[in-house]
Amino acid sequence: MKPLENVPERDLERTPVSRRIGALAAQSGLFLSHFEHRVHLSLPEHWLPEGRSDLGQPAVWRGGVMVEGKYHHFRHDSMVGSFHPGHRAAWTPHELCHRLVGWAWRPDATPLFHALAARLGEVLPTAAWYFFDEARLRRCPAHQGRGPIFGVHCAACERTAEAGPWLEDPTAERRIAEGRAFVARELDAIRASLRSGRCEPHAWATIDLASDGLTYAAANVDRLASREMHEFAALFGHARQGYFDTLDGLAERVLQVMDALIEGRTLAPWAADAHVWAAQDVAWRLLVVRAECDDEPADAIADIVARLASGGGVAEAYAAYCALFDAFILPEPIDLFAVGYSVEGVPGRSVRQVREGLSQVVPNTRLLLEDELDEVVGEFIEADAPTRAPLARRFARWLREVRPGPVADLALYESILAHPGVPDAEALALGHAFPTDTRRRLAQGFEVVRFECDVVALASALESNDDADPTLDGAEVAESEHWLAIGRSGDEIVLTDVQPDTARALLALAETPADPADVGLARAEAAALEAAGVLVPAAWGLLSPRLARAR
Repeated sequence: MKPLENVPERDLERTPVSRRIGALAAQSGLFLSHFEHRVHLSLPEHWLPEGRSDLGQPAVWRGGVMVEGKYHHFRHDSMVGSFHPGHRAAWTPHELCHRLVGWAWRPDATPLFHALAARLGEVLPTAAWYFFDEARLRRCPAHQGRGPIFGVHCAACERTAEAGPWLEDPTAERRIAEGRAFVARELDAIRASLRSGRCEPHAWATIDLASDGLTYAAANVDRLASREMHEFAALFGHARQGYFDTLDGLAERVLQVMDALIEGRTLAPWAADAHVWAAQDVAWRLLVVRAECDDEPADAIADIVARLASGGGVAEAYAAYCALFDAFILPEPIDLFAVGYSVEGVPGRSVRQVREGLSQVVPNTRLLLEDELDEVVGEFIEADAPTRAPLARRFARWLREVRPGPVADLALYESILAHPGVPDAEALALGHAFPTDTRRRLAQGFEVVRFECDVVALASALESNDDADPTLDGAEVAESEHWLAIGRSGDEIVLTDVQPDTARALLALAETPADPADVGLARAEAAALEAAGVLVPAAWGLLSPRLARAR
């Protein structure tokens, strides 16, 4: 099976249901857009509900992470899902499941219709997340067998599930049955809503799809009633391409997809492929622009959209829009067509946006690359496979592979400072006193990293250099093996220079706790590392020997 674009294959191997979702998505040519490579268009002011800033804000970079506004970016009526590097792996099958289910809309729809359509669109992706995708899912020892962990992010669970294989799970059938029951109760509540004219609740644990549907409707009611939405549905609302004009039709699709996921029944694929989904996606972006245009460019944009609906290619639309941009004041073509996935003949990924994100967290690296920064970022984007890691970390790892040297080392150093590991909560709470024995381990969140130069001195030299065009010539670069233990202890970042032998000893203690002397660490050196928070006890005692002697 050909890999789906922007879909990490390992995300679809966590459980049988994840794999099934991936297989069905591939049959329909579905794929995802990379959230950080995609330029997210500002919505027209008249589509935004007044006084409801809680309904989502445009995507912005914060500390090198692009923050997603839930109700500002997600659309049920988009058949292109989203891959966000900061989200956990379960989002991949969840996003694809949304597109397998489809969407409902009609020109005479009321806000209640939109709320119930949004609720219907969430039923199966939610059931898959909390029930079906939990069956045979491996979790860390702390969470195994306990079911969904809701808002908790557990990195150990993510690693365990990714490593596989699937769990021999005696609770799998029960989880599937509970998921079916959840779907049945939710559909019953929606039918009751149709009779009562209100969003009848059905809450489970922290999940309330009635509330989610109402919030989605509130955030999108003006957009869904707009002229542009009417035209989009008229041109692209095909029954075999994810669209339904009745809630009953969408509810039936929910049941069909569910049976295909958990019983292996045949599901007719959508009558479309990646080219059709890309055309729909670009057409909507064009309509968003047209919503704020004067008549003349608006008519020309409508012609481009109509050609896309008639089978025209995205590259043709790009050329037509570029010509229009030369004549009118419009958003930059390179931004409008930065859709976050590959389109032949079109710059589909935004170098400018990724550069802005990197500039927040690797500023010295950016300065050293200034003359060729766009070229380097462009090369990185082409190689940036969908990976659940911060942008700067991914960039530094890639740069070290393709351009090893001081600049790459500096990028890694800055990326670690920007995104340090999670502090060792156990060690912070229990301290260093009262260990049960002499065994020590590397504190959680610490990394032992090899550099090919004294990267701390390099960063310091660049920061103190007032030259407007800094280069490596202005900084002393000691080109020799240099190791650092880097991590976070409480609110502080700890940097500790270590010798190669010490680094190897720390890496050994990260794998297996032991007496530091057994891995070659001198007592004074081990004590200094423990005082810095790099080493912590492997276990703690319940009673204080000193206090016991005093009694």
